[in-house]
Amino acid sequence: MQLKRHVSSLGNPARLTGSLGVGGLLVSCLVLTLGLVACAQPAEEPATTETEAQPAASPVPMTVADLGAPVMESAYGKPFVSREADEEALAAIEEADAALAADPEKIDLVVASAQARAGLWQYNEAIEIFTRGMEIDPDDWRLYRHRGHRFVSTRRYDWATDDLERAVELDPYGFNSSYHLGLAYFLNGEFGNAADEYARCLALATDEEAIAVVAAGGNPGDPRTCMEIAEDDESRVAVTEWLYRALRRAGRDDEAAALLDTISEELAVEENISYYRDLLFYKGLLTADEILSPDEPDDNSFATTGFGVANYYIVEGDTEAARELILRIVEGDPWNAFGFIAAETELLRLEEEEGG
Repeated sequence: MQLKRHVSSLGNPARLTGSLGVGGLLVSCLVLTLGLVACAQPAEEPATTETEAQPAASPVPMTVADLGAPVMESAYGKPFVSREADEEALAAIEEADAALAADPEKIDLVVASAQARAGLWQYNEAIEIFTRGMEIDPDDWRLYRHRGHRFVSTRRYDWATDDLERAVELDPYGFNSSYHLGLAYFLNGEFGNAADEYARCLALATDEEAIAVVAAGGNPGDPRTCMEIAEDDESRVAVTEWLYRALRRAGRDDEAAALLDTISEELAVEENISYYRDLLFYKGLLTADEILSPDEPDDNSFATTGFGVANYYIVEGDTEAARELILRIVEGDPWNAFGFIAAETELLRLEEEEGG
């Protein structure tokens, strides 16, 4: 069962012309420093050269959300707000916008301007800027990879999947494009597709042809590639954890068991320790109580580890324990963390299944 929320009737995400469907928020027309209004006409009335707005003589500032303003609401009415910005963060936005104003067609600067806002969790504004960038260059993988990520952040999984599939098409070796596509599939209930995508990235780590292409400078996309997994335990653990989750949900238990055999107790993992703990739990080397101990460093870590355990409970048939743990996760604050998003989405899925 796919969980399709907010987006099924909203059309092509490249044309953000109406409601975002998230907490009743509307996507405003992005006014870029070029002075171009980025609201496209409806698909049935395509814009023409004669009717498109021309650059204004004077640049107009881009939109910046009020600090601490709601970005969206959860499915249960809880407001999710942007981060409070310090002077350094505000200066970064101002600097990025000034650079873009000076060279408005440069995609590097479009990405920097959008990312400065994403860093403050102002995802709707970031999405608008990435969308405008696609009008400048519809074949730049970065725009699809980053906008797809922000569609995940704002729970628009169909649009995220569309963007990230395009990102992987343009950036076939890219770790981040693949990783986020697998996540979008998983969140949308497409567990088999998620498993296949994570497995594809993992296999590239030892693909001699792909390694040779990158070594020869033929990589068309992200310098961080799936091939780095072979030498980077942090990346391998993250991909393996989501792959295990997806394989179990897809009913491919033999593949999941074989995957755990590739994980040892001696991996050099610090950043992704929450994923690593989950894998050791699946192997039976740690208990749920041990990895969900009160000394978790923050809510983000608890959400990451906790969702892995909850997902395990679901496939083992203990939905009551899964629900209890998921409710603990969604009571926390890191609403943009992948574990939190997955927990919230799973709670909706459990309710749909119980109600149906």
